[in-house]
Amino acid sequence: MTPADIKQARQMLGLTAKQLAPLIGYNRPASVYDIEAGRERASNAVTRLLRAYLEGYRPADWPKIAV
Repeated sequence: MTPADIKQARQMLGLTAKQLAPLIGYNRPASVYDIEAGRERASNAVTRLLRAYLEGYRPADWPKIAV
């Protein structure tokens, strides 16, 4: 996934960087922004998780999103 793909995935999931960071194993939202900006490379595990989330998988700690 490209940095733009990752940003688009986060937006499609309706998550902020703060909400997504712990779901993909990061402590800081800035890490998500670094990946989206291309300053840091997303690991294969992160891209697999994002693909699973896009396909509908939701872990027990998935954030509540107001509709």
